[in-house]
Amino acid sequence: MKKGRYAAAYKSLLKLRNTPLQASRDLYYVHAQLSIEAAVIGRSNFFQRFVELFTIPRVRRATLASFTVMIAQQMCGINIIAFYSATIFVESGFTPYKALWASFGFGLTNFLFAFPAVWTIDTFGRRTLLLFTCKLQTDCPGFDL
Repeated sequence: MKKGRYAAAYKSLLKLRNTPLQASRDLYYVHAQLSIEAAVIGRSNFFQRFVELFTIPRVRRATLASFTVMIAQQMCGINIIAFYSATIFVESGFTPYKALWASFGFGLTNFLFAFPAVWTIDTFGRRTLLLFTCKLQTDCPGFDL
């Protein structure tokens, strides 16, 4: 839509929304957002906006909060195991050389299975997969399909 291709944007929105009315609503909403964005940004360039992330106090605090949340997300779950996998393997009795190979295997497996995971999420959606996997568990209250 930034390039003026509203008809193509509308066709795309028709595929994403249930009715043409919803697609029209979203088309107008995006148009309004782009108009406001153009008015706010004005003639500034990318570098000027990047500098504003650190020079404007309100924006600086939001940047710091976003950075903290992103780091916290990376330091939980499978990522922390991936970061420390060689140490984990050494602590479990592997030699340092074998621990590096085991860590490589862990990373390769994680990398290879990311592709079917992304395909599955894009195809079925996160909510559908959550409800499906929750239904497979017997101790998942409140999720009746």
